[in-house]
Amino acid sequence: MKRRYFGALLTVALLVVVGACQKSRYCLCVSDQTPAPDTMVVNIDRSMKCKRLQRLGVATDHEGERVKTVYDYACTQIDKDSVSTYPNLPTPK
Repeated sequence: MKRRYFGALLTVALLVVVGACQKSRYCLCVSDQTPAPDTMVVNIDRSMKCKRLQRLGVATDHEGERVKTVYDYACTQIDKDSVSTYPNLPTPK
């Protein structure tokens, strides 16, 4: 009887822990090195920290050619629900 109770309790605890863990985090990244001040939201794996994001590559079209440039960004973690409150963010295609 005690084994059954312990197994059920362990299963419930495991489900609560797995369900409560968010699998990703959102980072608000801002740079003043780009030609125009740039703000972007990046979705990263939960194992990474937003503060560790320091350089991000940006691809642009220049005279029909794709140009990739790397800029320094300052990133901070934000809530998933607050992503829509930041104005002028590009929408995904």
